[in-house]
Amino acid sequence: MAVRHHRQPVSHTTEWLLSHNCSNMTPVCDRVLCMKHKGGASAVMPQIEYRRRLVELLADLWALVTWVYVLLATVVFGVSGIISLIFDRRARFLQLMAWAWARSILLVSRVRVEIEGAEHFDLDSPQILMVNHQSQFDIGALLAYLPRTIRFVAKKELTRVPIIGQVLVGGGHVIIDRRQLKRAFASYDKAAEQIRAGTSIVVFVEGTRSSDGRLLRFKKGGFILALAAGVPIIPITLAGGVKVLPRNSWRIRPGKIRMIFHEPIDPTQYSLETKEDLMAAVRKAIASSLDEPAVSSRRQ
Repeated sequence: MAVRHHRQPVSHTTEWLLSHNCSNMTPVCDRVLCMKHKGGASAVMPQIEYRRRLVELLADLWALVTWVYVLLATVVFGVSGIISLIFDRRARFLQLMAWAWARSILLVSRVRVEIEGAEHFDLDSPQILMVNHQSQFDIGALLAYLPRTIRFVAKKELTRVPIIGQVLVGGGHVIIDRRQLKRAFASYDKAAEQIRAGTSIVVFVEGTRSSDGRLLRFKKGGFILALAAGVPIIPITLAGGVKVLPRNSWRIRPGKIRMIFHEPIDPTQYSLETKEDLMAAVRKAIASSLDEPAVSSRRQ
């Protein structure tokens, strides 16, 4: 008496896998589910899951290796730059070390940076670069591809971080104490003088990293600085960093960060009373190149 094999509905993917993983399939089985041959789909699917987990494990191991390199590079390049301040008051060697630190980390992490609209950035005049913030890798991308004479606006809490704090202070970056309003405004006045003297400044307009890549509310301090300095604002969109290293995650993944320079905005056309309009103009420019066009008003 012939034994009939009952066909069960399967996906094209499962049928393809079975047809390529069972060399003993017979016409009787119709090359579809036959539990006599390699366990059928129940044998194929665990193999797929095993491979997926193996790929994830290897990616996590490489992320750990990358973090070890980041730590070692921070110590080597950072300490070398700090020591150089003894005989290099203008911090040019420290700037070189910061550039090398950022470039090497991007290389080891397999993170590419693509630049668009660089013609909007004038190397010969001071400007305020207003940037969104998606990832810790944003800082590396900016250090690696902007002129080394650029300075960052940083919150005072970062000066307490070993090596990073000494680099920020020794490198002449603008330190803002957001808890002390009078000190903050004094820092902005000092920064405005520094900008008018020829130094371009980077401001992360959200004040912190976004967890999902969408824009957060903008902080007003950078715009008060722009009004005081009276130099052009260059909005810059950084897109892709949230996929490389999201906030609250340690898993570094290879990827691409796009750095898009937008047309300059003249802050002299605005005043303290109309700074909200200036903020809206910068926000519109940055949001125009984000992968996720929706913007968030949440505080983080």
